[in-house]
Amino acid sequence: MDIFVTFILFVCVVFVLLLLLLLSPKRFIQPNEILTHCPVKWKISEKYDSINQKIAQIASKQIKQNKQLGIQVAAFLNGEQIINVFGGAGRFCGNSKHWKRIENDTLFMSYSVSKGVAATVLAVVLDLNQISY
Repeated sequence: MDIFVTFILFVCVVFVLLLLLLLSPKRFIQPNEILTHCPVKWKISEKYDSINQKIAQIASKQIKQNKQLGIQVAAFLNGEQIINVFGGAGRFCGNSKHWKRIENDTLFMSYSVSKGVAATVLAVVLDLNQISY
């Protein structure tokens, strides 16, 4: 009798979980719906709206032309962030089948981009005679 009750309880739990999964709102975006669900926007003070709007237009155009799927652009001037544009969607580690919206705080992998930065820093430090070669 206990095994039967346990089995029925297990089936009920599985049914509820499946029902919740099917009724949950759409969390993932398909590639053909990127700009509809993930428009390019910016989050910065009004002082820099014009430059951010221009960059957002370029980013939207890149996404519409399938040159980019997701994008995030940021720039600082004298320690103040003046550009912060983001939008589109991307595939992220752990679930490469689905697309997720690019948000203001989305982290991107830099892969080999850091090699050039590291080489430049090394060259500047070497030029300032801070290290010897």
